[in-house]
Amino acid sequence: MEDFIKPILTLTFISAVIAICCYYLGLKFIPSFVLSTVIQFMVWTLFKYWVDSRTQIKIEQLVNERVQEFRTQSLDCTCPDENCNFVTAVPVVINDTNMYECPKCKKEVKVYIGNKTFLVTAPIDSDPFKEFNFVENTDYDN
Repeated sequence: MEDFIKPILTLTFISAVIAICCYYLGLKFIPSFVLSTVIQFMVWTLFKYWVDSRTQIKIEQLVNERVQEFRTQSLDCTCPDENCNFVTAVPVVINDTNMYECPKCKKEVKVYIGNKTFLVTAPIDSDPFKEFNFVENTDYDN
């Protein structure tokens, strides 16, 4: 109940102060009171719309950031069922078991994250076929 009465009392007090000021300036009290109340409602509505719009923009930005973060921590996985082969983005955690349910066939799928290591090599500067015959496994006679 207090949540309802407190704003009404504030609105009435501000409208009364404005109406009293207008009364001392030679305007009628009741029309000034009603006009200031209507103007307060209009200003409050515009202010609330502006705050809601800014809040909605912030929420959209946060959602976009979360989607971007989700994309960096997800893999496009293909369902291993030979009749399904549905591709879906799956959130993955490196140090945890990653499982998901295929949205198409509703089967449970486990994702293994593996790693491979390769040696760094340097490219060959010259043509290897110039001096060695790989077919006969002999050197060319120059």
